[in-house]
Amino acid sequence: MNTCFSKRLIPVCKVFAICILCLSRFFQITVLGQTNLQTPEVDSISITADERPILSWFPNTDNTKYYRIERLRPGGTGDSIGVAWGINNTSFTDTVSILSPCDSIIRYKIIARAPGESPYVSAWSDELRTIWLQKPHLDICANTISLVWTGYINMPGDLGGYDIMASTDSVNYIVIGTNQPSDTAFIHTDILPDKLYSYQIRAFNKDRTKTSSSCKKTLQSRTYPKPQSIKIKSVSVENNDFIRVVWDIEPLVPILDFEVERSENNHFFEKIENITDPITYNPGRQYDDHKANFNAKSYYYQITLSDSCGLNSNPIYVSKVHRTIFLQGEPHAGYINELHWNHYEGWPDGVDKYRIYRDSGTGFALLTEVTANTDYFSDNVSTYASQGGVFSYFIEALENGNGQATSKSNQLTLEMETKILAPNAFIPEALPPDNEFKPIVSFIAEESYELFIFNKWGGIIFRTKNPQEGWDGKVDGKLQPDGAYVYIIKCLTPEGKPFEKKGTVTLIR
Repeated sequence: MNTCFSKRLIPVCKVFAICILCLSRFFQITVLGQTNLQTPEVDSISITADERPILSWFPNTDNTKYYRIERLRPGGTGDSIGVAWGINNTSFTDTVSILSPCDSIIRYKIIARAPGESPYVSAWSDELRTIWLQKPHLDICANTISLVWTGYINMPGDLGGYDIMASTDSVNYIVIGTNQPSDTAFIHTDILPDKLYSYQIRAFNKDRTKTSSSCKKTLQSRTYPKPQSIKIKSVSVENNDFIRVVWDIEPLVPILDFEVERSENNHFFEKIENITDPITYNPGRQYDDHKANFNAKSYYYQITLSDSCGLNSNPIYVSKVHRTIFLQGEPHAGYINELHWNHYEGWPDGVDKYRIYRDSGTGFALLTEVTANTDYFSDNVSTYASQGGVFSYFIEALENGNGQATSKSNQLTLEMETKILAPNAFIPEALPPDNEFKPIVSFIAEESYELFIFNKWGGIIFRTKNPQEGWDGKVDGKLQPDGAYVYIIKCLTPEGKPFEKKGTVTLIR
């Protein structure tokens, strides 16, 4: 029995037939839309001068009525942003995007639609994706600008590579390099200072018939501050305790570190200290050398530096060598202290003069000044014969010109030889100075003098601790008999060593 013609089932069969008809029409539209309407073929995507993406594609050859453009979200879904009416209208500029193609990648797809009561649609085109040129990076130390961009996809005729274009006037662009398709980074070297560089990346196909350009990015170039010179201001022995080295740079710019180098012969220099500041780039410009044996020799110093980029461009960043003053000397007969020294070296205009300072027991005081070409001095200390015979000296060099820096030598201590001259006879009734026995002492330690006079039985008949007091030949006011008397003189040398002189003196009446 045919159930569809049963009276009871006729309504059900009509509904079923209608459903079948609807489904067949739906599948017909879908199948025809996917297979019979041409899929748009993408051409290129670039960025306009006002930073808007502009898309282009090849025209369809079927009955396309218009093209619909969608901007893709990160998850893959799209937003319809406009249509291009007509089969030959094959470009579209995205003027409504809140996204800037200079700040990120923007992706698009195109679909074609045909006329009809229920319009047919094509498959989606290949994706169009902008080239995103990231912010250029200036390496101020290497003097380079680095560029990185996203790769171009779906280039007709296959991607041939990238032209890197640059301009310093934002108008005239030149190709400064060409990369292979897989290379999306470029380093621009030998950057000119103080220029506003503009960059743009241009993708091209293998026969260079198709191109696509990125947004333009700009960057102001600059050179990092570099010192022009480094100079030692002075090397000086301070308080006979250490050698102080002081230097400066011109102009005052950020510095990574200074190296202090020392030599004993001006040939081989040894690094003795590294002064660094990788945080504020302002390391100290003074060093106290506590290890130099400045009382034995002269030293040479030089300073090298690394700028804020850690670079040292020899010889620009090496100072001129400076040499300390080494003072030597010795006492001579006739109460003369001979001094001699090496000249200070290093100041551009040389030495103006040398000052000589002396300490005879009461502190250093300026003794005299000598000319710049003088390297010796004889100091007559006879007027200090009755005092201690210890004399200390140092030399101070004054810079010639406007610098007026100074440099001090080591301190030199000289001790005059202790001398005692005693007469061998005296006449109490004669005129001074022959009327008393008073030895002449030179350069003994203060308050160390003692004189003893003995009679012929060995008894002490006179004693004094005052070198200015002599024996007048009397004991308790009575003049002693003529004859020979033994004397002993005891004292200390300036350096504190015992000194003694014995002899006889004849009293004549």
